[in-house]
Amino acid sequence: MTTSQSPDPLFDQVYHEQNLKSTEDLLAIWRANDRAEWTSTAFDAIQKILLERLGSVPEQAAPPAREEAFYDLDRVITLAERTTTASWIVLGGFVLVGLFSFVSELFGSTFSWTQVVNLLPTFLLGIFFFTILRVLSEALYLLLELAENSRSRL
Repeated sequence: MTTSQSPDPLFDQVYHEQNLKSTEDLLAIWRANDRAEWTSTAFDAIQKILLERLGSVPEQAAPPAREEAFYDLDRVITLAERTTTASWIVLGGFVLVGLFSFVSELFGSTFSWTQVVNLLPTFLLGIFFFTILRVLSEALYLLLELAENSRSRL
């Protein structure tokens, strides 16, 4: 058991969870040194528990080579940011075209509200493309978050 609370509540939680495991299980985790499977906080907690139980910790194996992701994180983030920017540019472009058409209809010699209503699809198309681009951007962020969360374990 820990005699004093650490200032890190995550460490305390991980320590408590790991402390429920048998010494043999902790030794197996410690020796395997699989940093893709376990976080550094988990290894810190395991080390502390093994020191308390055994007085020393055995050597660890070299960490296994990290599995390379099939995507480049920086490129995906850049793509998501550019998609967000493009969505605003597309929306702004459609709004400007719609406003320019509206003003030219308003000051044209043959003004009619029917012609102004005919400009509505321009605005709707802009909103449609804006929404599609924003959904794509948010989907990229969501997929990155899911990938990150699926890799980290305590």
